[in-house]
Amino acid sequence: MNRKITTIIWDLDGTIIDSLDLHLAAFQQVLPAYGIDLTREKFIETFGRSNSACLQEFFGRELEPDFVTHVVDTKEAIYRNLLRDNLQPLPGVLDWVDYFDKQGMKQALASSAPPENIDAALSELNLRRYFKLAMSGEDFPSKPEPDLFLETARRLGSHPAECVVIEDSVAGVMAGNAAGMITAAIVGTQSEDELPAGLILEDYQGSPEEFLRELSRLHSG
Repeated sequence: MNRKITTIIWDLDGTIIDSLDLHLAAFQQVLPAYGIDLTREKFIETFGRSNSACLQEFFGRELEPDFVTHVVDTKEAIYRNLLRDNLQPLPGVLDWVDYFDKQGMKQALASSAPPENIDAALSELNLRRYFKLAMSGEDFPSKPEPDLFLETARRLGSHPAECVVIEDSVAGVMAGNAAGMITAAIVGTQSEDELPAGLILEDYQGSPEEFLRELSRLHSG
C-alpha cells in the first residue's frame, strides 16, 4: 500500500542556497598552497559530496585524516566569511519552503556540509523555523550512500516511502533513490540528462501545489 507523502528532505547547497561560487572561491584560496589549481569544471564534478571525498578527488590519492581536517577547517572558515551578506537563496525556493510548512509537512535539511555551515546559512537567511531537523553528513558515509537520508527519516519518525528528497547533485539523487525515497532534482550543477531523479525541476518558479500533485501521481504510479 502506498503511503502518503508527509516529509520533504532538502539538500542545502545548490538546492536551497546558491553557494557554488562561494565554495569554489574558498577552495581556490586554499588549494594553490598544495600545488592544486582547481577549475570550476572539476569542482562541479564533485559538488554535493563531502569535503573529505572532494579532497581525495582533487589530490588524486588517499590523504591522512589530520591533513584533511586541517584543509577542510581552513576552507570552511573562509567560506563562512564569504557567505556573510553574500548568500542568496535560489529564486522561488523560500515560497516553496513556506508552502510546505503551511501544509503541515515535516521538513528537514540533510546536507553533506559541516554543521557550522548549515547553522550559518540558516541564520543568514532566517530559515531555521521551517526545519524540524538539520542534519550534517559529516559523520556519515558520503552521498551516494543513503545513510544520511535514512537517519534523517528515522529521527523525524517518517518511513522512507513517505519522504521526498530534493537534490541538485547526481550523488545526492542516487542517495535518495538508494534510501527508497521519491527523488526530485533541481537542474543547476548537473544537467537534466545526468540526474536520475523521479521528477526534474527546472526551477522553483512553478507552483509547489502542482509539484505535490506530480509527486503524488509518481508515488501512486
